[in-house]
Amino acid sequence: MIQVLEIFWMQQANREDQIMRTLQQMKDKITAIRTRQKVGTGTFYRDLLNT
Repeated sequence: MIQVLEIFWMQQANREDQIMRTLQQMKDKITAIRTRQKVGTGTFYRDLLNT
């Protein structure tokens, strides 16, 4: 029973790590798009579709 709980706990931790990595990647993409906008290349929505 304890082993089952340990496995479940590890899977939950791995999922949380994956979600955090995905959110960070999305944040990085949006930051890159906004930086490009300030430079004057492209529009936010077009760039978002191209990422």
